[in-house]
Amino acid sequence: SEENSQISHRLGIIDFGIMGNITREEQNKFYEFFQRLLEGNHYETAKVLLDFLIEPHADVEKLSTDDYNKLIQVLEEFVKKVYVNEKGFLSPDDIYQINIALYRYNLKLSRTFCKIEVSLAISDSVCSNLSVATPFIEIVTKVSNEIFPSSLMDY
Repeated sequence: SEENSQISHRLGIIDFGIMGNITREEQNKFYEFFQRLLEGNHYETAKVLLDFLIEPHADVEKLSTDDYNKLIQVLEEFVKKVYVNEKGFLSPDDIYQINIALYRYNLKLSRTFCKIEVSLAISDSVCSNLSVATPFIEIVTKVSNEIFPSSLMDY
């Protein structure tokens, strides 16, 4: 019948309970983190990660210069891996490995960072099922450049 020959599509959105609020400072640091990541500036990306997206901040500030530099190097290697990964985000195993490295110093990725990373992974899954021709990171980069001009951080 004519009714059966028509294709019907439905879109469902699931948020997995990751709704939340982040402060203006966290927004700025995430913007800086992703800006450095998309620029391919691995060292600065790792530095933003260590200085602002790892908890507890007081313990990060207490690190010796040697330990701080060691952690920057470890994080820089993960950042490089993400940058060359076509998905452009950390896998659950990457997050686990980063946390193992941080645990040695009684540090961990911030809860907010993990929530944003999970939301990106979910977004990637949805996008990859809707648009097989364009990698997720290309979509994010294009939309980010349209929404957030580089002069935004000047305010």
